[in-house]
Amino acid sequence: MTAFRYRAVDAGGRPSNGVIEATSQAQAREALRARALLPVSLSEAGAGPKAGAKWRAPRIRKPVSGKMLAQITRQLATLLENDIRLEDALNTIGRQTSRAAARAVVLDLRRRVVEGHAFSEALSAHKDAFPEHYRASVAAGERAGRLDAVLAHLAEFTEGRQANQQTVRLALLYPVFLALVSGAIIALLLTNVVPDIVKVYRRREEDLPMLTEALIAVSEFLANFGAWLVAGALLGLVGMAWVTKRPDIALKIDRRFMALPAFGTFAARRHAAQFSATLSMLVQSGVPLVDAMRIAAQVLNNRFVRQQLLAAANDVSEGAALDRALAKAGCLPPMFVAMVSGAARSGELGPILARSAATQQRELDASVKAVVALVEPVVLLVMGGIVLLVVMAILSPIVNLNRISGL
Repeated sequence: MTAFRYRAVDAGGRPSNGVIEATSQAQAREALRARALLPVSLSEAGAGPKAGAKWRAPRIRKPVSGKMLAQITRQLATLLENDIRLEDALNTIGRQTSRAAARAVVLDLRRRVVEGHAFSEALSAHKDAFPEHYRASVAAGERAGRLDAVLAHLAEFTEGRQANQQTVRLALLYPVFLALVSGAIIALLLTNVVPDIVKVYRRREEDLPMLTEALIAVSEFLANFGAWLVAGALLGLVGMAWVTKRPDIALKIDRRFMALPAFGTFAARRHAAQFSATLSMLVQSGVPLVDAMRIAAQVLNNRFVRQQLLAAANDVSEGAALDRALAKAGCLPPMFVAMVSGAARSGELGPILARSAATQQRELDASVKAVVALVEPVVLLVMGGIVLLVVMAILSPIVNLNRISGL
């Protein structure tokens, strides 16, 4: 028999620590479950740092998509709310999941839970599939004995985030497709149609209009250097991707982007919506405020904003008021900071942040729709104008020739 030191929580969320004897870690976890205790951590008592190391299955390299994560979370929350055991719920979801990678992840989670691991520990084995804020919320729910409620919050959060991303993608799909098709048509005209017409004009050895001469110059340039331009653009993209991987350069780029008049303001509102949504979900799940701030900051993709909010979290950990720390960060809209100030005084930080996130997301959706509504006619006008110039450059010599012949 081996002595294992454990940390666990009971059905009411009360912590329990102690030592239990068993032949293996799996048996120790089963014994704790028989006592109506949920294991949080388990290691050999008095052993060195490498003792009691847990065997870990190879991690699934293919992450679960955002849509699949939202679906799994909603199904799991629904099953747990109907008093289905966690391992049975995972087994049901795993058997009906269509994607092989997601099925393997869910069934591996079930295996770990059956062995006695806490659900948050099982999620930590698949960090590429479950984000940090997701794992932290589940861990807080286990500690508080409110896993079903926390999963319901997570389901709403992941579904809302996935819906917002899908809305933006669909809104931008048509303008991007229109620009690509129009650009391909213009390139085809300049590289295949215009050179044949130019040959006809040059045989007549007549003076051509300035617009036609410019079109011929552009066509010849693309015919001679088009492949080099494409190669240069690809190399430029690769170079930018390599340069932006350097933390110092990426930080400077993100800082300057936030200073842009229009784009910076829109980005600040978007980051405030993401930060407040994640923070409200974590706070309502029972995650401590400082830890929730650090996790919510890591969700943001702008490195400068992330750095400022992590500094704000450090200020709060040292005793600073939340609203003052966020105001000092200087990367979030003043309206958001004012709402946080009121929420901190009322003691309802989580619900107010959730309402703030919903309000800001609605405003962002309206702004995106307005921008897309303007982008579509702008793309049409620009591409139509370019095609019109090409046609005018081709037809102008013919019109002049007919006019001269008529005289």
